[in-house]
Amino acid sequence: MRGRRGLATVGLALIASLACPVAAGAAVSALSKKAYIKAADDLCRQSDLLINELAEQHFGALPQGQDPTEEQLQAYTEEAEPVLRQLVDGVRALPRPKGDKKKLKKIYNLVEDAVDAVAEDPALFLGDENPFAKADKAARKYGFKVCGSN
Repeated sequence: MRGRRGLATVGLALIASLACPVAAGAAVSALSKKAYIKAADDLCRQSDLLINELAEQHFGALPQGQDPTEEQLQAYTEEAEPVLRQLVDGVRALPRPKGDKKKLKKIYNLVEDAVDAVAEDPALFLGDENPFAKADKAARKYGFKVCGSN
């Protein structure tokens, strides 16, 4: 248990450091869309590594084709949820491109809605429909390469 929590703590610190590259109080101007996408995709890449590690820890020993138990899904979700929420917070903290506030807010809200849904019902991870499908589609439409690719 200590190892998993340590991994999550290190990962959250990494995500937070990537999201806040300037000292507190420093003026930050809006990023270009290209720079914003690169920075956000870097955060998503780090988050994906953490989420994949958590999935391996929780489900790696399952035989091929066997679904996890309700308890395994719940334990995984309890550890993955803060990573996903920190990711959204980190991406929100990036200086947004001018004129894209509404588009990005929609994406953030779609991700948060999906996280809320799986936190409430971890079995959604096993369903036929990806609970993150709408958020992924909106992120790809905006231009993200890593965010929204899963």
